Amino acid sequence: MHFRSLLFLLCCLSASLWAQLPPVSPKAELRQQVGNTHITVEFARPIARGRKIFGGQVPYGQQWQTGAEATFIRFDQPVTIAGKELPAGGYALITIPDKTEWTIMIHDAAHGSMRYDKSTYKVQICVPVTQPNRFYEALSLEFDVLQHSARLYITWTDVQVSIPIETQSEQSATAYINNLLKSSTPYVEEDHFRAVNYLLFNKVEPEKAISLIQRIQRDNPAEYPYRQLVRAYLQLGKKEAALKALDEGRAALRREYADDQQTLNAFLEAYTEQRAKIVAGTADGQKAW
Repeated sequence: MHFRSLLFLLCCLSASLWAQLPPVSPKAELRQQVGNTHITVEFARPIARGRKIFGGQVPYGQQWQTGAEATFIRFDQPVTIAGKELPAGGYALITIPDKTEWTIMIHDAAHGSMRYDKSTYKVQICVPVTQPNRFYEALSLEFDVLQHSARLYITWTDVQVSIPIETQSEQSATAYINNLLKSSTPYVEEDHFRAVNYLLFNKVEPEKAISLIQRIQRDNPAEYPYRQLVRAYLQLGKKEAALKALDEGRAALRREYADDQQTLNAFLEAYTEQRAKIVAGTADGQKAW
C-alpha cells in the first residue's frame, strides 16, 4: 500500500476511535428567554475530579476563560449588567477569580476571548463570592429568572458568583400599552385583554387597565371584563367601585348565561364569594376568581 494511503487510513482509524471516547470537559449550551430577550451561553464544563480548583487549577488574580474553553454569551436585544448598558451581540465571558470576589469582564468576542485590553471589554464589574447549597462536581452556568431580569450563576465545587442582567422588556411593555391607549390605535380585543392581564398581574398602573377594560366593554357586552374591572378597582383601593362593577358583572352574567342555568349558578356562586371577600376586606386584587 502506498505510504500516503496508509497514513490516511491510520488517521481515519484514529479519528474514529477518538470519537468513541467521552470528552474530558463536556460542552454545553444554555438558552434562556428573559422578558423578550433571548440569551445563549456556550461553554465547556471541566470536572473537579478531586482537584483543588480555585486557588489551584484556577489561580487567584488571573484571567480565566470561565470554562475549559472560551465561554461566549449572546444577547439578541440590549441588556443592562450591573447598571451598565450592553448592546445586542455576542461576547466572551472572562473572569478573574479571587477568594472573596470575582471580576467579571464582558469582552468583544471578535477580538479573541483572552485578550484582556480596555479596548475590547464592554462591561467590567466585581461580584461577591458566595457558597452554593451543594457541591458542584462540574462547572455550572445557570439562570434564575424573573419577569424582566435574571441572574447568571457561575458555580463550581463550593464557590458561586452571580451576574445581574436586566432587560428592556418592562420599558417595551409600557410603550406598547401606552400605544394601545391612543385613540388612533386599531382596536384588537386580544391585545387589550393581554395588556390588562399584564397590568393587573404586576399591580402596575391599574388606571390604565381600567381604560383598556372600558374600551373592551364598548365592543363586548360579555361578563368577563367586569371581573378585571373589579380587580383594578381593588388595586386602587376603591371598594365601592369594585362592588358596583361586581354587581354589573352579575347582571351581565345573567344575560350571557340565561339559557345555561348550571354554568350561571356556578358563576353566581363565585361572584357571591368574591363579594363577601370585598366586604370583609380580604379580596386579592391580583387574582381573578
